[in-house]
Amino acid sequence: MNQISNLLFVFALGCASKDSGPSSAPGLPSTDDTASSTVMPDDGCIRINGQGGFSTIAAAVDWSKNGDVITLCSGEYAERVIIEKSITLKGPTSGDPAVIRVADETSAISVRADNVNLSWMTINSGGVGIFIQEVDNIALQVLSFGELGDTAIRAEGSTNVLLQASSFEDLPHGVLHVDEAGSARVVNCIFDGIQGYAARARTGASLSLEGNEFYGNVEDVDGKNAAARVTDGASVSSSSNLYSSNSGIAISGADSSILSTSDTFVAGTHAIVMNDGTLSVDQATITDPTVTGIRARTTDGTVSISNSSISADPLTNTLSDAESWDIGKADLGVGAYIAAADSVTVTNTEITNFNHGGISITASGDDLLLLDVSGVTIDGTGWQGLFARDVDATITDVSVSNVRPVGEVESGLCSTVGENSGATFRESEVDWIGGALLDNFGVGLGAISTTTDVSGLTVSGSGCAGIMNFGGTLTVDDSDFSAPSTEQISASVVNYNATSSSVTNSRFIDSGELSAYASAGDESYKIIYYDRLGSDIQAWFGGTHTVDGNTFTNGAQSVYGNASDLTVTNNSWSEYSQYGVLIYEGTASLTNNSFDNSSGHAAACIQGTMSITDLTVDTTVTSTYRSYEIYVDGVLSGSYPESNAFPALYTEGCDMNMADASFTDTVAMAARVYGGAHTISNTSVTRPNTGVFYASGGIEFADTWERDLESFFSPIDLTMTDVYITETGWGGGLSFMAEPSTDGSLASSLTAVNLEITDVGGTALSISNATVDLTALTIDDISGAGISATSSVVNLSASSIQNAGSAGLSAVSSTLDVSGTTIQSTAMDGLTAIGGAVTITDSSIKQNNQDGLDLSGVTATLTGNDITDNLGYGIRCGGSTFSACDNTFAGNALGATDTCDTECGVAPDDGGPDDGGPDDGDDTGIPTDDDAGDSDDTGIPADDDTDVAPPSTGDTGLVDTGSDGSDDSDDSDDSDGSDGSDGSDGSDGSDGSDDSDDSDS
Repeated sequence: MNQISNLLFVFALGCASKDSGPSSAPGLPSTDDTASSTVMPDDGCIRINGQGGFSTIAAAVDWSKNGDVITLCSGEYAERVIIEKSITLKGPTSGDPAVIRVADETSAISVRADNVNLSWMTINSGGVGIFIQEVDNIALQVLSFGELGDTAIRAEGSTNVLLQASSFEDLPHGVLHVDEAGSARVVNCIFDGIQGYAARARTGASLSLEGNEFYGNVEDVDGKNAAARVTDGASVSSSSNLYSSNSGIAISGADSSILSTSDTFVAGTHAIVMNDGTLSVDQATITDPTVTGIRARTTDGTVSISNSSISADPLTNTLSDAESWDIGKADLGVGAYIAAADSVTVTNTEITNFNHGGISITASGDDLLLLDVSGVTIDGTGWQGLFARDVDATITDVSVSNVRPVGEVESGLCSTVGENSGATFRESEVDWIGGALLDNFGVGLGAISTTTDVSGLTVSGSGCAGIMNFGGTLTVDDSDFSAPSTEQISASVVNYNATSSSVTNSRFIDSGELSAYASAGDESYKIIYYDRLGSDIQAWFGGTHTVDGNTFTNGAQSVYGNASDLTVTNNSWSEYSQYGVLIYEGTASLTNNSFDNSSGHAAACIQGTMSITDLTVDTTVTSTYRSYEIYVDGVLSGSYPESNAFPALYTEGCDMNMADASFTDTVAMAARVYGGAHTISNTSVTRPNTGVFYASGGIEFADTWERDLESFFSPIDLTMTDVYITETGWGGGLSFMAEPSTDGSLASSLTAVNLEITDVGGTALSISNATVDLTALTIDDISGAGISATSSVVNLSASSIQNAGSAGLSAVSSTLDVSGTTIQSTAMDGLTAIGGAVTITDSSIKQNNQDGLDLSGVTATLTGNDITDNLGYGIRCGGSTFSACDNTFAGNALGATDTCDTECGVAPDDGGPDDGGPDDGDDTGIPTDDDAGDSDDTGIPADDDTDVAPPSTGDTGLVDTGSDGSDDSDDSDDSDGSDGSDGSDGSDGSDGSDDSDDSDS
């Protein structure tokens, strides 16, 4: 009877639908009560609770009651099992397995009751292996699957399904599928070579993966390929799993929630891909994905990555041949790509060696995405370390280093922004606190149309700009910068078309390095020229920029503005080679700055406006930042430094206001000023020209100059109050050299009140082609003339000139109006004039070592003067026309006059031969020149220092380091118009014994 019943049962199964079956086998009791009153069979090896014997699983299941344990023996069971009771079905734990095999497309096991446990079995089916429907608390343990026509385990609307300690290999349709708000845990299982989805959850189901291993997952016939896949509002929690060598994505989600904790991902295209939903990754280790570590796109969820490591092999990671960064491929070849609308957090994570970037983040909504990145290290990625667009970002203790280009890179890389950066932000708001940007090939931090606030950041070794503020606003505080690029538009901080910037309380060190900037010759005889380059802060084309409270040590070019507005306050520079501040076609305001132990210009201005207050310059030195090497047949024959001395202050065509400035121990002149309107007050120049070979003036003004082979003319309008020049050593005091306008009029003017020039090594005040008003002028203890004027109008009042090494006042073709002035104790004549007109009133000209006045061919008006005790004549007339009244002549060694025209008691020069007095010997009135550096008897000492090259007038405005031409033995003061072409930055040529003071254009 039992055998007949079993055959009928198998026949009935063959006719049943795929996932349905009879509630009990024919011929057997259908209730627990009936079973309990029937004697348990003993005709097989299947036992219930260790008792009885059943030959089929169905018979044992039908006989069992809730809570029973059915134990299978080894062997195959060609039957479909339907479980509608809370039982345990268990195969043998040793020896050959229990194998359930169903050939048709039904499920091998159908579970329709809660609290069912299946373990230690191998399952084969033409359809689903195990089908679980709308039940709870199902345990599947130590199972394996052979041939299947569908998913190994299908849990529909079932909760608390546990799959544990099982092994799955080479299954073509996946392993576990959970849906309809069900839930499943997969613990300590092995998935090897699964096709499609090894584990899948959808339609609101939840999937927990714990301590599993997923190896070699591959694509199925429908193109599905992920170790774990969640969709349609489902969620997956993955912890301590190993995903290794999967050919596609390890965890994939759409419109779902993904939580990964302590997972390890090795190889595959992606570790995690999420489209819409929420993603949280913690303590992940992701190694060598071929495409991207994590890719997440969502419009309605948050993304968090923390405490993780994400690394790639550049040889196997995609875009290894990308010769530029492509925003359209921002999700490829990166450690993490995230597009979200709500918030993104990335903390304590390390990302290395991806070919297209480290982290790429963009907003997927209309508002700025909230972004928090902290404790992140990015190293060795291609093109972009951190890229973000449309974000409101807080970046804390993030370090990006060694970002590299990929493939061949054109030389113009630094002319673009946003393609190669340690970090790039577009249209964003960024607050960056702490961290470092180190040795990145392009820009360190590129902020494009972004509001950026940086503090406590270290920036060093950027191939282009350290920080680039392009079209936005930038604040930098308490940060450290070093080793910037020597490219043209590159510095530690660059502002380009920016609205504003502020750099405060920061430190700039080692910002200059020797770089080859030109070469000449061929391989048999080659010269390579070097220049010390590197900039700290640049502002290009607009905006207002503040530099306050910073220290600058050991650099080349510090703060540069081009058509911008600079405010530079409370800064200090030391050991600089080219300049502290340079403004070109813009405005610069400098307050309370110091420039010490450096060469080059403390401040410079080209065709702009500059205001200086409380500037201290102390000990400028000869610069050797230029050098050249000579190679003969490829062998270095020698390295040769070039020494240059630069004025501490330099302007071309600028308007300047300077007050409360101090220049001490400058190797060359304190200031050279070409053209413009200037007001200088309460300024001291002490010991300029401390270099042995530099004999320029303490301050020099001129209204003509050359740059890039172009001549410039700009009249000077200079007002000086309380200016002190002393101890110039070899050079003069103040030189004011102008040219007349085309109509012959005097366009340049000098007005000075309380100008004091003492202890200088040449002429105290040299004037040419200018209108000069001097009040309370003091000149004392000088080696040359007190004042030397040529073709000028000089009004001198209430002044004192004494102890000059030549004439007190020497004038050629000039108009002099002297009143209330003392000219005393000069080594030669008190006043000498050739041509022009001289008016002297109420003045004292006395105790001079030659004549009081030595005049030649002038019109002189002398009234109420004290001309006494001179060692020559009181007046040597030289054929001049006189009106001399009410003057006092006494004690002059040769008498009052050498017979001048009689008018008010002065007789004319008789035009005869020399009368033997201690004059020049020829009655011409021209004093003998005693300045060894002067070859033309003008009384203007030769000038021999060389200026730093100010910026070119080209588009960049950068310092032109072009050639000096061949200076030979030229002692003239020139603008170096023989300079080679600016574009080629040619050689400095043969300087020879050049002592000229040039602008080194």
